[in-house]
Amino acid sequence: VKNFEPAKTLFTLDVPNEGTFPKTCVATLILAEQDSGGLTEVAEAAFEKAKEQLGEKKEVMFSGVAPLEINWGAVWEEVKPILYGYITDKIASGFSDDMFPPQAVSVDVSSADFYWGDGTKLSPEITVEFRGHDGVYDLVYYWEIRTVETAHG
Repeated sequence: VKNFEPAKTLFTLDVPNEGTFPKTCVATLILAEQDSGGLTEVAEAAFEKAKEQLGEKKEVMFSGVAPLEINWGAVWEEVKPILYGYITDKIASGFSDDMFPPQAVSVDVSSADFYWGDGTKLSPEITVEFRGHDGVYDLVYYWEIRTVETAHG
């Protein structure tokens, strides 16, 4: 069991107030049993490469289309298998640690002033199970909605 005190922020994502709601935020969780190490470096390299490729694909897909008119759910469904395959292949080929299948998690933000049912900006805890390599790991996480200042230029 590994508990992070204080809680560890895995990533942050700005959700623009403009446009239509709900907005879906998606994250991919990757777990590996550390044998020889190197996951962090390989994962960072894979993330940078995937970001670069998605940026190129975005330019081609959205040429002449206003960002707020795009069906982002359909875009994610098209990009998701490409991204999963790329990350899994790159990470798995980069070291000898045992990789578990990636787990996609998401949250729908229904409005710019979104709160969960209990009136807080913290979701209930959610558990994702990673199973394989003769082991079972549970990752317990939560979403936190934070108000951020945006720069207008």
